[in-house]
Amino acid sequence: MTEGAVAGGSNVVSASYDASDVDLTNCDREPIQIPGAIQPHGVLLAFDPASLRLAYVSENFGALAGIAASQLIGRSVDELVNGDSTEVLRDAASRAIPGFTAPVSVRVLGETADRRRMGMVSFHDGMALLEAELESDPASSQKHSLEPTVRKIRRSTARIESCASMDELYRTIAEEVRELNGFDRVMVYRFLRGGHGAVVGEAAREGLESYLGLHYPATDIPQQARRLYKLNTLRLIADVNALSVAIVADPAYADRPLDLTHSVFRSVSPIHLEYLRNMGVAASMSISILYRGELWGLIACHHYAPRYVPLEIRAACELLGAAAGSFVTARNLAEEADEKTVRRIRLAEAAGAIATGDTYRDGIKNAATELMIALNADGLAICGERTTLVGFTPPHAAVSGIREALLVADEQLIAVESLAETVEGAEAYAEAASGALLLRSGPEPDDALIFFRREYATVVNWAGNPHKPIEQTEDGARLSPRKSFATWQQTARLRSKEWTTTDLQIAREMLAALAVLSARRVAEILRVNDELARMNADLNSFAFSVSHDLKEPVRSIHQTIYFLEQAVESADTAEIGRRIDAMRRISRQMDDLIEAILRMSRVGRADLHREAVPVAEIVQEAAELVFGEPRTDVQLSIEELPTWSADFMVLREAFANLLQNAVKYNDSEVKRIRLGTVKLDSLSDPPEEAQGEVAIFVQDNGIGIAKEHWERVFSIFQRLHGKAAYGGGAGAGLTIARKILQRHGGALWVRSEPGMGSTFYLTVGEEDDGR
Repeated sequence: MTEGAVAGGSNVVSASYDASDVDLTNCDREPIQIPGAIQPHGVLLAFDPASLRLAYVSENFGALAGIAASQLIGRSVDELVNGDSTEVLRDAASRAIPGFTAPVSVRVLGETADRRRMGMVSFHDGMALLEAELESDPASSQKHSLEPTVRKIRRSTARIESCASMDELYRTIAEEVRELNGFDRVMVYRFLRGGHGAVVGEAAREGLESYLGLHYPATDIPQQARRLYKLNTLRLIADVNALSVAIVADPAYADRPLDLTHSVFRSVSPIHLEYLRNMGVAASMSISILYRGELWGLIACHHYAPRYVPLEIRAACELLGAAAGSFVTARNLAEEADEKTVRRIRLAEAAGAIATGDTYRDGIKNAATELMIALNADGLAICGERTTLVGFTPPHAAVSGIREALLVADEQLIAVESLAETVEGAEAYAEAASGALLLRSGPEPDDALIFFRREYATVVNWAGNPHKPIEQTEDGARLSPRKSFATWQQTARLRSKEWTTTDLQIAREMLAALAVLSARRVAEILRVNDELARMNADLNSFAFSVSHDLKEPVRSIHQTIYFLEQAVESADTAEIGRRIDAMRRISRQMDDLIEAILRMSRVGRADLHREAVPVAEIVQEAAELVFGEPRTDVQLSIEELPTWSADFMVLREAFANLLQNAVKYNDSEVKRIRLGTVKLDSLSDPPEEAQGEVAIFVQDNGIGIAKEHWERVFSIFQRLHGKAAYGGGAGAGLTIARKILQRHGGALWVRSEPGMGSTFYLTVGEEDDGR
């Protein structure tokens, strides 16, 4: 575009830019929103919003008003147009809403009252714009066109909504837009990853070759054009060979080109006009399709002769484009949701397999197939101290190099579609693994999962050579639109299928799930270490107690055998009987010790089978085991007790030990035992390991325990009284009971005073699904 001529006087300038400044280095920065001109099928006026006086005007408006455009600068809006457009302009100026647009009916000053034009008012970049159509007469066009157009839109949206597949949806959108605007060819053009696009739907008049499936490079629609397509969703070029009309500016705005982002008549980049001419296109219209607020694609309309489209038809097409965007969004979201649901089911199955593995790594190996299905991958490398390969993967020796190359980014998730572009020598195994997705996973720094995809060789049909040629001119290198649009085939090799947004979202969810599972494994290891430390302390105490308690009966056996031998020699039958009774008593003591050892061992190593059990039922069964038939000297009172997640049989043994001790260490004629609940936070000094909201208490009226012995009673084989006192015993019952509660993640402790009875408190922890 050449610089616009000075119009109407030396103190008025034409706001423009020099197209010769657009070259190979800055094509993406061409200021297409400030071209300094409009297309000739409309007129433009721009007003200062504060005063509503004319700041810019297209040169052709002067012909309508019968006066030179330069002489109109500075005039009030009321002097230039009549009709409701003035009120809409005042409203737009007072509200100052960026991007505001509204249709209006305009009568230009000097024209007859029955001559009214369709127009648009907009507010952008601090200017109030009024644009009017030169071709339209709204009094007649609304009468004859609007009602059928509304019916057409209703029918079109009904057809689009009924489409059964995405391909049918794209084709129907093209057909319905062509039915509205009558263009020779209408295409649904979708932007693909990387910025280039492809024709996915088409409707064309008979005799035209099909463009369906053709790809176009990203450079065909530069970034600044894409930004405008998001803001101004319809663009008409009525005649590619028409001369543009310059915009005349008030000298006060000489250094401020008018921003035409929302203009319906904005003139066209000369590079784009050359592009259209090379295609043989004489008129074009594009309608934006937005997906979640982003530019998803375009409805591109081509005509092979100049074609003007009235505003009401353009508005109908724009409305249909918005409906198409809604339907495309809804269909895509529904398909994504269905796919994610299927993938998440696989991911959940994989998580279950990992959780049940003997080790975290074994669990990953067990879940390998489900993990690959969840990410639609062909192979998997499980990396760590050792590398395990599953499915289609690179050679074992190459995996470590791939891991190092991908880990350079120091991200938790890295996805590439061409290992050949990232890893040296990857071409050698591209057929088995061309793309890769790495997840950092596991408790160790080297732990990682690398998913592989096989090579996906594709043939892309381009509309001409996608590499724009460079023309050498007197001014240097110039980026020129390609002149040939003959199909140009390109075979893409050494690449996998792309990692889609769904793939990446599932991968992030997988990463989060693996982090949880890994943390549970670490927590399990810490728990086992704590348990082993406690068991080691128990074993030390246990070994000392066993060695002490077993030595005494063994010495007694030796002594008894010696005296028995003496009695046999003297034939003292009475002495022989006493010695035999002594050996029986010692044997029972050893049996008790051994039985206590076995019970302690079972509690420490047995798996718990937790379920929801009413504690009152456990207590009742424990009482039947301990007391047998109801006893007149025992008064058992059971208040309302909670339901716990516990192993019924194991917890019953704990309560049996507590009930037995409550009767055993009790001198009262009537031995009273009471069970109930108390809020944990109401107790003054519960142990740290006590969990939950309530504790169950077992209270008796027995002999009591001095404070200095509160912990000692839970040590194995530690007795506070002589062996024969209170029925004897091995001294392991309370030790076993506490171990049972600890295995349940809870605690057992006592509060007591001598002669005042004892109260034992019990809690259990919540079930840990990760164990």
